[in-house]
Amino acid sequence: MLTKQECRKRLLAERASLCEQRYAVSQAVLQRVLQLDVFQSAKLVLCYVSLPDEIDTEALIEQAWRSGKEVAVPVCTDRFGNMDFYRITALSDLKNSTFGVREPDTALCQKVTDFQEAVCIVPGLSFDRKGSRLGYGKGYYDRFLKKYTLISIGLCYNSLILDTLPTDEFDVPVNIVVTEQQCFGG
Repeated sequence: MLTKQECRKRLLAERASLCEQRYAVSQAVLQRVLQLDVFQSAKLVLCYVSLPDEIDTEALIEQAWRSGKEVAVPVCTDRFGNMDFYRITALSDLKNSTFGVREPDTALCQKVTDFQEAVCIVPGLSFDRKGSRLGYGKGYYDRFLKKYTLISIGLCYNSLILDTLPTDEFDVPVNIVVTEQQCFGG
């Protein structure tokens, strides 16, 4: 089996080759997420803001607002894998930060401290059939998901789903994985 670093390198290159399909794939993923009971019943959606080669989350964020949900986006608080979520009410509440990631302007947005009735949308390069996730290697979501009990949904291109991924004791699987072709529980 490949190491996490070897998998990450291979999958980053493969995902970059899928950029032309991003819009259609993202729309199909969005429709599947909107149909999930756990998404429909959530009052708060914790959602990352996608990078150019990830499943696009802006339409998901906007649909959450149209459905009367609150939306919170992560802010990396240090380089040790810790993050907080801040409520946003418009995409203009975001600013560019480290690594080109758009994060809430913490001077304008309110920090979330209550995660009841929340669902967490989780990024990943790849997921496997058990919900294990290969992220970017810093452990931000693993630390967050270990600390709070809530439903987590991983978004991924279907072609990047693997049978098994290398994992370690710090990895926290997601509850549900959604691709443009399928949804399955971890």
